[in-house]
Amino acid sequence: MVEPAAGVDGAPPDSPRRRLDSWKEIAAYLGRDVRTVQRWERRDGLPVHRLHHSRLGSVFAYAAELDAWRHGRDPGAGDRRPGTRSVPPVSARRRWALVAMTAAAVGLVVGLALALAGRSAEIADAASRIRSVAVLPLADLSSDSKQTYFVDGMTEALIARLSGLRGVRVISRTSVMPLKAEERPLREIADLLSVDAVIEGSVLRSDGRVRISARLILADTQESVWSGSYDRELEDVLTLQREVAEGIAREIRAMMAGAPGSAGPASIAPEAYDAYLRARFFLNRQPRTSSDVREAVGLFEQTIAREPGFAPAHAGLGTAYQDLGGTTTGVLPVVETLQKSTVAARRALELDPRLGEAHRILAHSKGQVWDWTEAEAEYRRALDVDPNDADAHVGLGALLIQQGRADEGVAMARQGRDLDPLSPGTTVRLGWLLYQARRPEEAIRELQTVLAAEPDRATALWFLGFALLEVSRFDESIQVLERAAAVWNRSTGSLGVLARAYGRAGRRTEALQIVHELAQREQAGYVPPAALVNAYVGIGDLDRAFASLERACREHANIVQFLKTHPLYDPMRDDPRFTELLRRAGLS
Repeated sequence: MVEPAAGVDGAPPDSPRRRLDSWKEIAAYLGRDVRTVQRWERRDGLPVHRLHHSRLGSVFAYAAELDAWRHGRDPGAGDRRPGTRSVPPVSARRRWALVAMTAAAVGLVVGLALALAGRSAEIADAASRIRSVAVLPLADLSSDSKQTYFVDGMTEALIARLSGLRGVRVISRTSVMPLKAEERPLREIADLLSVDAVIEGSVLRSDGRVRISARLILADTQESVWSGSYDRELEDVLTLQREVAEGIAREIRAMMAGAPGSAGPASIAPEAYDAYLRARFFLNRQPRTSSDVREAVGLFEQTIAREPGFAPAHAGLGTAYQDLGGTTTGVLPVVETLQKSTVAARRALELDPRLGEAHRILAHSKGQVWDWTEAEAEYRRALDVDPNDADAHVGLGALLIQQGRADEGVAMARQGRDLDPLSPGTTVRLGWLLYQARRPEEAIRELQTVLAAEPDRATALWFLGFALLEVSRFDESIQVLERAAAVWNRSTGSLGVLARAYGRAGRRTEALQIVHELAQREQAGYVPPAALVNAYVGIGDLDRAFASLERACREHANIVQFLKTHPLYDPMRDDPRFTELLRRAGLS
């Protein structure tokens, strides 16, 4: 056996104090192969620690902890050199040789009889051990490069159908789709996502027909425990998706009755479904612009005009309208988009009461009108029908934090990130909620991991600017906020926070220049009140800040939901006007 190098703490190779910094080093120290050690970690509690950074995860272990774990399993292990196996005395070896010879004779007979049956039982039982699964991006077998949106849509639909499995963690779309452009060994992907199994497959669309082929593969053995190929007319694509998902679910020993999308039509007009998939493509774009969202709205409306009974299109329309009223891609007041998103979500639930996305839309809408009790109930309904909805976990986490239940909220948001571990967007939202929970240093660490991989991700820069302001790192805050404004083409939201940073840093002239720019934009079009509140607080003009916050309340702007927690409001909290706003929003 090749001895691994000393750990990062400088301890010598034979010291139990040293740290082992990879699966290979841990396996070498224990004298086993990597697959066995990973199985011990999952099933027997082998003390292995994880670091999550960038888009990769790394593991490490301490020799002393490994020795203690091994001694607990085998009390005699502490007397042996790490990485070696015990050697019995000579007399014992002779006795074992006799036993081995007898066992071999019996084994030849019994083994031949049981080999096939045992192997079949092993594979059959394997599926019942699956507690987590990832659907890898389906391969496109067509020759048309313009069909990417269709194949991505098939991947997303399969994830959505499997997401309703009880007791099984299903990795979210935003964590698996980036893997499409990478070539990694299957076992490495499974370890990266911390799953027991993966689903891989392909899509072929040709001459009005669609074929989906898929395999369910165990991560530790790389054995296929299920495979299937389904072929249908394009108008029967919904049935096709259901057949594939149900075939996989049977092997995971789960019921598909609770999966989202179980109701609704069994077929759909091809042109309507094509418009729906293109709408989802625009809505999933990163970075997403208001033009992308408007394009998605038009395509969802096309789908509904052709297939009014297709519930997912109504839910998608509700999500798009909520985006149009958001702070980042928003171009309309929330008071205008709120009704449209609510109507779309309610229509979706009339058609399919188990559509988790629609419950999530209603939950957010209820939060926007400050109905905190019903908002929480809707989020929990969303998670009841779709326990693997990362967005619902993060959304509920935000709602709990908004009400001052910070520890509950952060724990819920972290569960969402566990379901979507490679998604920069989910980590960015977690960073924002850590900031709202008054944990700015944790927020900074999370946001910096995203920016290490994507230096120009605007939302990460924006929220990092907030967090750096909170710890009085003014120069750094201004630097990242200036980058955010540049990436975002000087959006009003980014300018508002930049003005506040300039004001906090004592650069009043630059802060006033931004205030003037926002005032000019307000004359020409809509400016979200949050941008103005940030800017006016930055220059110390609390009267105009209160006027903008009053407008935010009239419009039910998203910023009002964070009245109780947002550090932005700290200079205003002692004012009776702020106390009255808290009362009106039901947060006092």
